[in-house]
This record gives sequence, structure tokens and C-alpha cells, in this order.
Amino acid sequence: VSVREWELVAQRKLTADVYDFFTGAAGEEVGKQGNSDALSAFKLISRVLRGVQTPDISSHNFSALTGQARLSAPIFIAPTAHHTLAHPDGELATVRASAALTIPYILSSMSDFSVSDVASETHAILWQQLYIQQDREKTLEKIRQAESSGASALVLTVDMPVMGNRLRDRRNHFLPHRYPSPRDMPSHLAGFVAGTLDPSLSWNDLEWVRDNTALPLVLKGIVHPADAVLAVEYGIDALYLSNHGGRQLDHHISPFSTLPAVAETIQHRVPLIIDGSISTGVDIFKALALGADAVATGRPVLWALSAYGQQGVQELLSQLMDDLKRTMHLCGCPALKDISRDYLWFTPHSVF
Repeated sequence: VSVREWELVAQRKLTADVYDFFTGAAGEEVGKQGNSDALSAFKLISRVLRGVQTPDISSHNFSALTGQARLSAPIFIAPTAHHTLAHPDGELATVRASAALTIPYILSSMSDFSVSDVASETHAILWQQLYIQQDREKTLEKIRQAESSGASALVLTVDMPVMGNRLRDRRNHFLPHRYPSPRDMPSHLAGFVAGTLDPSLSWNDLEWVRDNTALPLVLKGIVHPADAVLAVEYGIDALYLSNHGGRQLDHHISPFSTLPAVAETIQHRVPLIIDGSISTGVDIFKALALGADAVATGRPVLWALSAYGQQGVQELLSQLMDDLKRTMHLCGCPALKDISRDYLWFTPHSVF
């Protein structure tokens, strides 16, 4: 009945190195904990006697990027790698669950099933996450596969020019199947990243992607308001605030800490998505109140997938949706558009 319980089931089923790969973060994992702490710092202050009958959690802010007039909830499945480590059906089970609930699925570039395999499984709302590789032809190949498979957007991730210092993976010498890697790297996965991804990314690379596809482009991995302004000026179609779940830079600021400034800066010119320790409907409510249009959840999906495959993911997503409805009802919000900072309390309250 909670994400923590899903995680405990998953931990019993997974090998120790795979569990560490999923749950681990950079360094001493202060940045990962900071995501939860940033959300916890905001308290809800409810209104009563608002006449709410049944809260409407459907979202209308992503029609241009999903091909759907509305989403059943302001929730995305975040891009996470190697779902077959969690369950034999891997990304196929995840996409079936997302389709059943009309929740968009952002497929990782490091998925175990190709975008064409995943897309052919069901009529899901599918976005393709993209890294820019040193070999631009391979990057173009990934873009073309996404286009031909019916993905409705690309999610360009820009916060991994090099691999973060993931101590758990280094201790375990962890390497998912099928990756060659030099033996002298801090971890086998870091070796793969160093030999594959482009470490010298710049805004020119974003322009290169834009020039090579007509798909809408979502920029993932920013936290700074100044970068949000630049991204809008470069013509991106949505912003995805993230510190990679704390997996890249330890002591990195949480995107929830900068979300209010980013939202105020871009003034609804593009939709905002955010991730980082989203585990309850209360978390989703807080993110929307701070200025996000939707959230993405990553590790909880892996826990549910590890526990019970497609059925687990569907149950987890349903729990999040029900909890969001409950939170909105108790706070006095009949629809997503009614959620605002008026329902948040921060000490000292003068921050707002």
C-alpha cells in the first residue's frame, strides 16, 4: 500500500548488486536524500467547505506532445534503464501497465527492448529518452527508430556528460549485460558511458538534435533558472527538471528547490515536468503547487515491476492516482488548475 512496501518486496526478490544499481546514487547519496528533504520541507495547509465532490486529476497540458487531448493524471513514467533486471518482461510489462492507465512512458535509451518492440506491444503514449553519443550516426539511428516506431516526443537528457561517482556500483563492479567496458574504469558502467556518450555537450548539440527531427523536444536534466530561460530561447517544447535522482552529482540541489524560480521565470511558455523521490499523491500535489505541470516517477516503478511485473506497475500507478485524488479532496481542490502555492506552508512563510 506504499512505495516503501513495494521497495521491500523488490529488495527481497532482487540480487544485491541489482538492488544497489536501482536504488544507488552519487557519492554518499546526500543529493538523493535532498530530494526527499526538499519535498518534506513544504507542509500542506488545507481549505475546508469547498464543495468538492470528485476531484478531477486529468491533465490537458501535454496534448501537443502526446497526441492525446488529456492524460488520466499528471504522471509520467520516468526513463530508467534495464527493466529486465527487475522482471523478465522488462519494458514490455512497463509499457503495458502505462497503456492500461493512459500514463505516458518515457523509454530509456538504455532499455533492454528496442523502441520498436515496446511500441508494437500496445498503443501507449511513448516518448524516447535520448543521449547524444560520440558517434553521431548512432544518435541519428536512435532518433529515426523513435520516429518510425511512433514515439510522440524525444527527451534529450543533458546532465550525464560523464558518469557520476556511484559508489555502490564501484564496490560491486556492476555491469548490466551486453555492455563492453575497460577493466580499469571506476565501474564497468562508467567505462561504457565514457566510451559512448559525448562528454562535451553544448547548446549547439541541442540545435543539432532539433535540426534532425520534427518530433517535439523535451530537455531533461536542468535545475538552474538561467538554463530554463536558455532552453526556451532554443525552442524546446517542454522542460524536465531533474538531478537524475541524485545519481550524478552528490550534494546537488533538488529540482524542487529551484522549481518555483523556474516556473516564475518561464511563465507557462512550455510545460514543466519534474522528478526526484516522488512516492505519494502528496508529493505530486506539492510539485504541482510549486509550479510543475506533471511529475515523473522512476524507482517506484522499478520496485513494483520487480515485485509483480505489469500487475505491480499498474497497482502502483493506481495508488498514486488515488492518493492524489484524496489529497486534492482533503485540501479542497476540485481540479488540477486549482492547485497553487496557497496550499503550501513553509517556515518561514515569508519565502512566498
